[in-house]
Amino acid sequence: MRIRTTERMPHRPLPAPRLQVEMYDSGFRCESRGWAHFMTAARRDESRNMLLAELAIEQVEQRPTLLLAETVEQVRLLEEYTGDGVVIHELITKSVLDQARIDMHNAPLLLATYLTASADDFTATHWRALVLGSPLSNRGWLLGYLNRLSKPAPGKETATIVDLEDPHCAAYRALCNRLSVYSRMDIPVRRVA
Repeated sequence: MRIRTTERMPHRPLPAPRLQVEMYDSGFRCESRGWAHFMTAARRDESRNMLLAELAIEQVEQRPTLLLAETVEQVRLLEEYTGDGVVIHELITKSVLDQARIDMHNAPLLLATYLTASADDFTATHWRALVLGSPLSNRGWLLGYLNRLSKPAPGKETATIVDLEDPHCAAYRALCNRLSVYSRMDIPVRRVA
């Protein structure tokens, strides 16, 4: 005789995905010595933005991707180069933003500014790739994005961070900040030629 119970088997939590970094040389050269001028030139550089779009499209072919950029201007440029994706930034209307927040959960590509993606209600559970569009120097923001990217989801075994190395003295400190965060979180960094 079998006894029926209403007890459930204990729920096993999903494992966190393994994060990995793919580091690319941006190929961007700038004569400026200052951070502000360098950032403006980097955000507007057509070949650098084309590389970002190509890398994002490569990721989208394999996994849902979040492409982050420094400014609304750069998000708009990247949207032109990628040709598709849900766009979220500070200058879109509330109704468009509300719809984008719904659409982003099923989108293969989301383009957003760093500021918008740092909001508390911004989730990244289904994304499996993060493309950093500008040399991010803020460790706190980077940790936040990485923590969101590392949230478990069904079938999410790995997540990739695509990062660009800009050979410029102004970008070197930002790169060191990102590398220290990757190291602290035991995220392997693979330099891609």
